[in-house]
Amino acid sequence: MMRLNGTTYLTYTEMSVIVNKQVAKFSTSQHAILPRDVSYVDAEFIGCIKEKEKDILLGIAFLYKDEEYVTVSVLVGLMVSYLYDVAYTSAELRFLNKSLTSLQVDNHRKKYEKYLLNVLVDEILDSIRNK
Repeated sequence: MMRLNGTTYLTYTEMSVIVNKQVAKFSTSQHAILPRDVSYVDAEFIGCIKEKEKDILLGIAFLYKDEEYVTVSVLVGLMVSYLYDVAYTSAELRFLNKSLTSLQVDNHRKKYEKYLLNVLVDEILDSIRNK
């Protein structure tokens, strides 16, 4: 991390450590302390979070290209681009309801998955802003 004229700059390594730490919070272990309002995660959701981690790290690598440092404001802009519209997310665990059809369950799982990915991106944003 470097500060110059009131602007904070981060290296690719620092940024990847932040992303990895936030992804590690999502675990199926009963002893895991999940981020914020997340009350349920299963192996499928963890797989989706790992895929999003790869996408985010690729986006960050593309952003850095030949640069050693990038400003926090540019990184925040990149992270905001990964957020899903709130209308397509849901924090409710409706997919666990046994009376739903498989199509309804899939629809609710997708909404909850997008909610989890938004929580991941929000956690990354909070970590960047607190640097």
